[in-house]
Amino acid sequence: MNKLSLVVSLLAGVLALGGAVCAQGELDYTPRLPRPVDAEAREMLGYAPPREVGVVLAEFDALVEPKVPDASPNDPEDERIVIFSAWRNAKYEYHLARVNLISELEEAGYDGERLDELLEAKFISAARLRQTHEGTISWIKGQLWEMEDMYPDRPIANRARAMRMTNALRGLLPLGFRVDESVLQSIADIELKESFGEERAGSLLMRAIGAWRGDEDSDVYEHWSQWIVDNLPSESSAVKQIMMERRLNTPLRVQGVGLDGETIDTADWMGSVVLVDCWGLWCGPCLAQMPEVKAIYEKYRGRGLIVVGVLADWRPEEARQYLANHGYDWPQIVDAQVKEMKDIDSHAVIDQLNVEVSGYPTIHLIDRDGIQRTMYGVADLEKEVLQWLDTPATGDE
Repeated sequence: MNKLSLVVSLLAGVLALGGAVCAQGELDYTPRLPRPVDAEAREMLGYAPPREVGVVLAEFDALVEPKVPDASPNDPEDERIVIFSAWRNAKYEYHLARVNLISELEEAGYDGERLDELLEAKFISAARLRQTHEGTISWIKGQLWEMEDMYPDRPIANRARAMRMTNALRGLLPLGFRVDESVLQSIADIELKESFGEERAGSLLMRAIGAWRGDEDSDVYEHWSQWIVDNLPSESSAVKQIMMERRLNTPLRVQGVGLDGETIDTADWMGSVVLVDCWGLWCGPCLAQMPEVKAIYEKYRGRGLIVVGVLADWRPEEARQYLANHGYDWPQIVDAQVKEMKDIDSHAVIDQLNVEVSGYPTIHLIDRDGIQRTMYGVADLEKEVLQWLDTPATGDE
């Protein structure tokens, strides 16, 4: 069976299965697969023949990505569920439209100056669909892999190779496997082609060397982490992570403006243990962790524990209400000038502070001497806090 016949057979099977399942009433779902480039497969899915290139490009350029909804934890839970469900559906439709329009251009034989840009957009959107829609995961994964074969001399081929490698690492690393140094060099070659964009550069190599971290008998992690710092953009998440790790056990001072305009400076609390909690109203895990932070704060504040929040959100007044409603009475560093938040992975107040955040919530613990001891999420927060409360400041021993 040739490749096309296999694709068509798979499509027919998926559609038949979807119809049977729906007919039995066991699952209210009909597969909605993205538009393929192949004409026969496209016809089976009911997509129309490709239109004139200019029309398709204009439609693609008119697409607008849905913004993060302006919902608050202070709103009724059922309303928030409806709002965020609608947003996720809109995001899915946005990425589906991008994939479909670019596939339409490919079938039409488009080879213009924007092809690399469009293939990159298709790759990103197809990956988003794969993450959010389990019903199409196998089909979308096949489309991603095919791009390496269809465009071997274009930048997107490197991106597809990186995706293959990422999936292999996800399967092997949890089983305790380590990546051989010869393979690490191949991954480094992929990274140097900069197909990820500045922010994601180095992410694949960081994943690959992770199993070597902390191995006192090998310098693999140190060698390749230095390679990342020396060869990849300083703004990439990988370089930032390495620099964050190197900042452990070094002084950390966090300064900013509070909800009431007051100056907040962790240097004023020298001699205490300071817990810096980076959070946002939009972040479910952040809100879920705050009761634990409150309990620890109330239990140990008499021993010198201080908590300060860093609000990565654009709604300080709603945050004030939320904090008051739940009795979270520790100070909060904010940026009242931010009116909206287009990217929930970053925020102006974080960029202005002397802290690093790779995900939310992020906890930073500063010991009694002003030295940073912990970052990222903390598996056993109380145990970690207690360790540094039990450690006296230099000179007090």
